[in-house]
Amino acid sequence: RARPLIWTYKGDFRDRARAAERAARQLDVDRYEDIRRTLPRLVEACLDCHRIYRDP
Repeated sequence: RARPLIWTYKGDFRDRARAAERAARQLDVDRYEDIRRTLPRLVEACLDCHRIYRDP
């Protein structure tokens, strides 16, 4: 379901993917409160890319 824009803007796509990777590494799952605090960053990083590069 990826849009062809991925190939046109490979650098931007790669940067957004790396941002999502960083957010995933920073995800803290030890306690519920930690998940609630850190998960929004990961979700936003994923959506930031999906809004541009993924077909619905």
